[in-house]
Amino acid sequence: MSAKKLIRIISVAFMAVVLLGVTACDDESSDPKPDMMTDVVELPDVSPDTVDPDVPDVVEPNASLRFVHLSPDAPAVDIFANATAPALVSDLAFAEGTPYLQVPAATYSVEIAAAGTSPDAAVLTIPALTLEGDTQYSAVAYGKLANLSVLPLIDGAADPGGIAVRAVHVAADVGTVDIWALGDSPAKVVSSLGFGVASEILDLPAAALEIGIDVDADAVPDLVFAIPALPAGTFVNLFAVQDNDGEVFLLAQLPNGTLVRIDAEEEVIPDPEMAMLRVLHLSPDAPAVDIFIDAATPAAVSGLAFGEGIDYVSLPVGTYSVQVAAAGGTPDAAVLTVDALTLEKDAKLTAVAYGELASIGALALVDAQETSSPDHISVRAIHTAAGVGTVDIWHLPRVGTPAMLYEDVPFGGVGEYLDLPAGAYTIGFDVNKDANPDLVFSLPALPGGTIANVFAVNDSDGAVFLLAQLGDSSLVRIDPDTAAISVIHLSPDAPSVDIFVNGGVSPAVSALAYGESTGYIDLAPGSYDFDVSVSGQPASAAVISIEDAALASGRKYSAVAYNEVASLSHLVLVSNLWGLAEGEIRVRAIHAAAGVGQVDIWEVSGTPAALLPDFDFGAVSDYLDLPAQAYQLGFDLDNDGTPELIFDIPALPAGTVADIFAVADSGGAYLWVQLDDGVGVRIDPN
Repeated sequence: MSAKKLIRIISVAFMAVVLLGVTACDDESSDPKPDMMTDVVELPDVSPDTVDPDVPDVVEPNASLRFVHLSPDAPAVDIFANATAPALVSDLAFAEGTPYLQVPAATYSVEIAAAGTSPDAAVLTIPALTLEGDTQYSAVAYGKLANLSVLPLIDGAADPGGIAVRAVHVAADVGTVDIWALGDSPAKVVSSLGFGVASEILDLPAAALEIGIDVDADAVPDLVFAIPALPAGTFVNLFAVQDNDGEVFLLAQLPNGTLVRIDAEEEVIPDPEMAMLRVLHLSPDAPAVDIFIDAATPAAVSGLAFGEGIDYVSLPVGTYSVQVAAAGGTPDAAVLTVDALTLEKDAKLTAVAYGELASIGALALVDAQETSSPDHISVRAIHTAAGVGTVDIWHLPRVGTPAMLYEDVPFGGVGEYLDLPAGAYTIGFDVNKDANPDLVFSLPALPGGTIANVFAVNDSDGAVFLLAQLGDSSLVRIDPDTAAISVIHLSPDAPSVDIFVNGGVSPAVSALAYGESTGYIDLAPGSYDFDVSVSGQPASAAVISIEDAALASGRKYSAVAYNEVASLSHLVLVSNLWGLAEGEIRVRAIHAAAGVGQVDIWEVSGTPAALLPDFDFGAVSDYLDLPAQAYQLGFDLDNDGTPELIFDIPALPAGTVADIFAVADSGGAYLWVQLDDGVGVRIDPN
């Protein structure tokens, strides 16, 4: 294995340790454990005769202990504590190590014997190995079998801004060495390191290194090992070892106890096994939070506020615990804990905290990494809007048939990815199962190849919005589409009017005259009161009042005043803007012609056909979807089958939605066409 291979592996391991506090795992599992301990070991009582039954037990903090076998000619060994079977460690061979074992803080005797024997056959005994609580130790057996020794080491840590390396000389036939940091300005970092001696912990810059070992004190390293940049905060024990063939190599002791051999001047390495993780805060009433990995400090993410996320970070594959605490808190004060977040090789995950603080939850989303084709997008919906129940989610195309994308999505539900052609989309959320979306959102056009999570979220005021999380982790807030309303004055003998909204003192619209429309005015979805008064009069003098008019997201409404003043009436019309077939228009007729009774409406541009027979004053037809072309309409006023009034309707662009009002005044009858852009057009009869 090459030096580059070692360092990449070290980087993988220590990125977890330093950047995210990931702890080590045992040989059978990659699951990290708190404080880098994988086994809880029950050891025999160290001093049973000293226990006073009248003194209550005191729970002391545990110590962490791992072993390394670096005696090249020694067989595999068993390791015992306090001369008691079974063995603490079994069948440990040369160049092998253990993960940390969690043991009670105490003083122990340690016996090392050939594998399969007993403590009585120990080839080496440590009569008093004192382990203090909350401290990590490495016990290293080294040297030839004839002179076998043990070196106990207290493991250290690195400063956040650099790396820390401790050199340990256990190469049996190599004398005192100097260790150099090579590069543009070579420098001796360890002088006269003897066999069986560990150096001080070296604080070094977090940059690529070349380590040289000088065995003959001539200031020219005899062995060189290339070490790429390690993550800031990395700590590693680096053993100089000699095998039975006399070859000297380095052995890097990783946090999980794994030992990785580094041969001098090797180059070829495989890629490390890594995964990607990002996090997102979607709990509307939760404060900013710190996020801890495996309860390690400092926090991996600090001060993350509602509606904020971080970009992907690379992590070694494995299973992690995650603690979410209020900013400035500790892992022990976590308001949310995820006990087993598993990262698999090359996967991308999004971890989401969502819901109100009293019932905060978490989602772990495996993110897609490619679309079906370069001109498609992949999106999925995630329901994290607290207080909003199960929803149906619809696609609402202006042209094409509306379709349900997801049915019965519960709070906390995650939809499957949708593979869609790149473009803009309108989607609707139906919260009451009436197939009539209550919230409508216009998603902007996304370029081909985009992968997005689209979260339904509500803020602390209860307002629902979408948060689109793109592949680069940028977040785009999408508020519900506004409602729009136009007011149309079609009362022929009524004066100009003022229109008041929600009891306002000043009119929202002033001096709207007969035959005029306000055009569409955008309003936030909600319930509104409208009062229509003669211009110059207050709302209290209204001639028309409309109370609790519910204006829904994405809808267009028309409030129409019609008939003569003596019998003034009004209508509130809701437009249906979605689901037109390709090449068609959508129209409806409204009979608002004062003084004109029941009529028949004919299409007479070709073979005459009755469109709306027996159409009464004040009636509103259903929508008609028709090919986009010019039409000629005939109005039969006396039910004799012969239209008395003929109107030429010009060809409207495909996709147009229009209301066609029949209106009459002292000058006669005409049509008033309200287009979906708010423009009103008068059409007189032929």
